[in-house]
Amino acid sequence: MLKRFVLTNAKNYYNLLVITIASIGFYGAYCLNIDHTSTAAIIMLTIGLLLYGFYALTERSFLSIRALFSLVWLGSIGLALLRLNKNQVPWLPKTWLVYWLAYISFLLGYMIHDCIKRKHVPFGVRKFGCLNIEKRQISEKGFFIVLMVFSAVCLGAFFFEWLCLGFLPALSSDMNAYVKFHMKGIHYFTVSCVLIFPLTYYYWKRYHSSLIKKIILVLINLVAFLIPLLIVSRQLYILSIILGMMAVISVGKKRELICGIVAVVILFTGWFALSQLRNQDTEYLENIFNSSSEIENPEEKPNDGEEPEDPEGSDDFAFNSSYNIEDFFYAGKNFSRNEIQLPMYLYQPYMYVAFNFDNFNYSLFRIGNHHSYGLKTLFPVFALTNTKNMIPNEDVFPEYTYLQYYTTFPFIYPYYYDFGIVGVVVLMALVGFVCAYMKRISDENIVGHIVYSLLKYAIIFSFFTNFLANATIWFYFAVLFAIYLVTTKRFTISFQKNRPSNKEQVM
Repeated sequence: MLKRFVLTNAKNYYNLLVITIASIGFYGAYCLNIDHTSTAAIIMLTIGLLLYGFYALTERSFLSIRALFSLVWLGSIGLALLRLNKNQVPWLPKTWLVYWLAYISFLLGYMIHDCIKRKHVPFGVRKFGCLNIEKRQISEKGFFIVLMVFSAVCLGAFFFEWLCLGFLPALSSDMNAYVKFHMKGIHYFTVSCVLIFPLTYYYWKRYHSSLIKKIILVLINLVAFLIPLLIVSRQLYILSIILGMMAVISVGKKRELICGIVAVVILFTGWFALSQLRNQDTEYLENIFNSSSEIENPEEKPNDGEEPEDPEGSDDFAFNSSYNIEDFFYAGKNFSRNEIQLPMYLYQPYMYVAFNFDNFNYSLFRIGNHHSYGLKTLFPVFALTNTKNMIPNEDVFPEYTYLQYYTTFPFIYPYYYDFGIVGVVVLMALVGFVCAYMKRISDENIVGHIVYSLLKYAIIFSFFTNFLANATIWFYFAVLFAIYLVTTKRFTISFQKNRPSNKEQVM
């Protein structure tokens, strides 16, 4: 059975080779991560770069989703292994196992899709005997109206929030102004402004429109581009640049490498500009990034002579948040690499990338066998349907963070919290399968292309959080599905002169 599965597609041979190389790298880094952490970091960084290059060359795309996941996931783990922060300690065996399974499961899910896919029929076309039932885009005028209505809703939501809240984060001296700029429900439409440019670019390339319409679209997109800057949202700004770049590459058929370099320059420029607009000076950031973990200072939380209790389900190590984690895990050894002093403009992004994996390592012990069974993964459903009050509160399923100011986790966190290792394996394989499917249809429909771009965005930031468990991304999917329904003629029927063979019929 396994042999037949592999032989159905010759490409699976190099996929299995990739899995083997990655597995050897993970095992080598695991063996060296305590006493030779720098060597372990180099191993993971090297494998991440090699596998990125491999997938980029074999798929002839620098933005191949498997290449991106290899670079981001393995590279981020390598950076975390450098341990430039005093609170970082070696990960536990179970943590390593979960990180390895997440990568392997994603590749297997992608490979399963390639094995079982049927002969490809263009998206929106179905053949029944001598009939072709095809879904076609509506006229230029209709698409322009849809684009105008959607843009008016997004920009109107932004100005409504500005009017009601009475301030703009970019013009405020409050460091937390960007967090406070939010109105329940309305903000979903404000942040949907990032979808305006991909839709506009598609319209611009597909239809011939008048000069007046083009001027209107330019002005609308200018305002839409300024919204992430005005509300000082770095993540929204990054998303807008990535979606724009993907649209230019896919719809405009531009060169990936050139567009990618330009996008990276714009991203870093905007990132540092928005960091300045948050009014967070160097002293404040140093206090945040060099803060000590609560579990590193047992004298602040005396235990009154009581023995620490093991969290439910953690049989390997005794652990309690009021004790020094190193005393319990590694007999008080110091694994930090604080002799490497980075300037703040490098140390800040390093912590954003690396410390999420340490948060997961810590939370894995605290979670134990107390899983949430879908509440984390399906949180967007509860958020968008306004039924969050029906699910258990944070006291039942709390977020276990290693440091007070770092509250983010890598991509697999909600899957592990919900279903443990089984959840990571199954759901990461499902993500890989969906990514492969969306890649197949992304060139045939603008909505499919944007959805695929959103998946790439989620993969690029897999070190930081799981955007597929984020209500805003699900709202984007819902908006795009609605646009697809509105801009597509449901039934366009044509006849074929020759009846297709049974192999060509798709039922």
